[in-house]
Amino acid sequence: MLNYLFLRFRVAKVQAEMMAQDRNQLAVNAICQKPESIELIDFLFSNAYYKRRKDAAFLVVCALMVMAINSSNFTLQEKEYCYFILKERLSRMKSDAKYCIDNFMVVGDSEEALALWESNKVRE
Repeated sequence: MLNYLFLRFRVAKVQAEMMAQDRNQLAVNAICQKPESIELIDFLFSNAYYKRRKDAAFLVVCALMVMAINSSNFTLQEKEYCYFILKERLSRMKSDAKYCIDNFMVVGDSEEALALWESNKVRE
């Protein structure tokens, strides 16, 4: 029961982080409430190198957006929403060189997902 409460708290924290960037409650719910999203949120808050940092929710949202863009279980509209959220977050991360170096794995995954999305949009 306690694990379930912790998980719900973590999902709510990620949703609040996304809502701080964009007030689209329907899109936030659609993305965060999918089973694979919940599993990723739980895994990252339990195992990621940044799990105890103040910016953990920010980085979890970035990882969630990467996963959504790369997943076949998200609609085109959801992926497009994730693209714009991730693009803005990546530009914020890149504005601080030290932050980029400290979180090079998240930055690299984000750049790769954005490039993949952009290359797929060109082909359509």
